[in-house]
Amino acid sequence: MRKSALILLAGQPTPKALRPATILYTNPGLVLKYAPMIGKALKFLSQVWEELGKVTWPTRNEAIRMTITVLIVSGLVAVFIGSLDFVLTGAITKILTR
Repeated sequence: MRKSALILLAGQPTPKALRPATILYTNPGLVLKYAPMIGKALKFLSQVWEELGKVTWPTRNEAIRMTITVLIVSGLVAVFIGSLDFVLTGAITKILTR
């Protein structure tokens, strides 16, 4: 197996003479295991950043208008569900306490 990189871990003594194309591993499995995942993660983050540049972001006024709309609709749904719960709880209580 050809070794083509040099990896020195903190606290490890540096050899006096290192030939080119040699590698010093204290735990080669650990480095080789996670190297492909780190490369994939960096590629993914690069693609995410590129896609974020393509997004058409809303203006400040649009964001405020949409936020107010969401708050109003959420409030109306909460009132509806609360009212339904109140009515059904009363009806079930009357039926069960007869």
